[in-house]
Amino acid sequence: MGNLEEQFSAADRDGDGRIDIKEYTAWKGTVLGRALTADDLDAVFSDFVGADKDEDGTLAFDEFRTIAGE
Repeated sequence: MGNLEEQFSAADRDGDGRIDIKEYTAWKGTVLGRALTADDLDAVFSDFVGADKDEDGTLAFDEFRTIAGE
């Protein structure tokens, strides 16, 4: 799905430079190519909260990188 910067931009649907849980969930469904199951949603939420180091409810690029593969 492209490099990490492209993935971040694709996930950041409103273009504000941060990814909220709705954007991350939508991006993850796109990456998986299917609707997310309840188990997927649990994992997505857990990953998101674990990566949100500053606990502001959004992911900056550096935080996104920790769960997107780099």
